[in-house]
Amino acid sequence: MAPGLKPAIAVAAAATMLAGCAGGSFGRQLASSLAMQAVDQAIEERLGESPGSYTTSRPMITSTRTDPALLAFMLADLPVTPPPAETTAPARPVGPAPSARVSKLLTVEVLGFVPDAEKNAILARHGSAPVAAWRLAEGSAEGDAGQMLFLVPPELDGMKHGDITVIELDAGGGLAVARHRL
Repeated sequence: MAPGLKPAIAVAAAATMLAGCAGGSFGRQLASSLAMQAVDQAIEERLGESPGSYTTSRPMITSTRTDPALLAFMLADLPVTPPPAETTAPARPVGPAPSARVSKLLTVEVLGFVPDAEKNAILARHGSAPVAAWRLAEGSAEGDAGQMLFLVPPELDGMKHGDITVIELDAGGGLAVARHRL
């Protein structure tokens, strides 16, 4: 019997036995391992080496000699750059800048519109000049029973009773302005 035939028969027998219920991936792994061992043994015999000798027959490379080019590179006199000096930024004042404008936004449901004659009287009371293109609306904030007045710019001309809008409250106590229809 040829020397590589015995392991091949063992591999075939193991593969057929493990291919059924017990088989699957375990059988394939076992068959693959046995086949690789048989191939390794056949190659070693073919090359004339004794089995397992390839791990100890090769000499380890040990060199204590230093490469002069590597040593010159490692000892090269490279310029040393100092780290950048850390500068501290001047202290910033906490809070918004004096020129910053802070707006408060509020979601409001439009309840109705004020007629032009009454609009002009309310604008005069607030110290605003009457603007013909703008409308004055009455609305209520979500979850608030109180009503408020706000101006509706011409860009939001299609706004009607029941619409929800975002208004910008005036910080100076004047009339709020509708900014966006939801």
